[in-house]
Amino acid sequence: MTENYIIEAEYFFNEGNAYLQEKDYDKALECHKKALEIAPELYKNDTIEAAFKHLGKIYLGKEEYNKAKEYQKKAIEVKHSLANVAAMAYNNRGIVFLNDKKYDKAITCFNKALKIKPDYEEAQKNLNEVYYTKEEIKKAKEEKKVFAIESKSQSLYSIGNEYFKNKKYNEAIKYYQKSIKVKPDYAAAYNSMGTAYKNEGKNDKALECYEKALEIKPDYKIAAEHIYMIKRLMKKTT
Repeated sequence: MTENYIIEAEYFFNEGNAYLQEKDYDKALECHKKALEIAPELYKNDTIEAAFKHLGKIYLGKEEYNKAKEYQKKAIEVKHSLANVAAMAYNNRGIVFLNDKKYDKAITCFNKALKIKPDYEEAQKNLNEVYYTKEEIKKAKEEKKVFAIESKSQSLYSIGNEYFKNKKYNEAIKYYQKSIKVKPDYAAAYNSMGTAYKNEGKNDKALECYEKALEIKPDYKIAAEHIYMIKRLMKKTT
């Protein structure tokens, strides 16, 4: 849809108004419908509908009651006809935005269609599809983010383990800390860091790490065993 669509719609809209002035109501209605199909924002229910209402009043004043009823009925029919055209146009535009993955614009269009025609099932179905799609995308992004965090944290944890194996406990602790910074609820990193501190003779810090690991993961048996063992060790050294 290009920027010229408004110009094209206004052409039909103005042509419709010209026919309206000439009292050629059928051609006026046809032009206005074309304008609405292109640009629903040009929708004005006070054009042809008002003209028919006006004619109805004129014939009523002239006491030509059958003619008056005829134009009053046409006014109602035109109102419904134009409303349906406008609603359909907004729905169709919404589908274009949906296909282009412009979800917020699609939602605006479908809501406008439903505002004009609240019982428009297709527009409601499309609106539901947009909300469902947006929710799925949000979930996918969240899962991707979680995966990235898990991957980075695991990588840092693995580097820490390599230093630990080589008995470079101070370096190991640094990487366990980096791993925890990325993923604060990484119980295994706290547990391994506790053991690194213990091997460096820093029992107080080791106990803090083990207790944090158990706090994060209450069924963490290894951490619980480490707490028991280090508390016994700390009693013997006091």
